Amino acid sequence: MTVEEIQAKLLNPSSRTTPGYELANVQLENGKIIRGFVRNRSNFDIRLEDLTGQLHLIQEGEISAITEEKHR
Repeated sequence: MTVEEIQAKLLNPSSRTTPGYELANVQLENGKIIRGFVRNRSNFDIRLEDLTGQLHLIQEGEISAITEEKHR
C-alpha cells in the first residue's frame, strides 16, 4: 500500500475490505446457513472459510442465497 492508501484506511477503516476478508452468509438449498470469509467466488461455485477455519467449496446449484455483510 502507498502512504496515501494507508492514511485513507486509517481515516476510514471500512472504506474498502481486503479481498479474502469479506464476510458472507451462504444459505444452502437444504436450509443450512454457512457464515464465513469469501476466499474465492466464480459463476460456478464459492469457496468459503467458516469462522472455525474450515473451507467449504459450495457449488452454484447448492446455493439458495448469498448475503454479504456490510461493515458499519
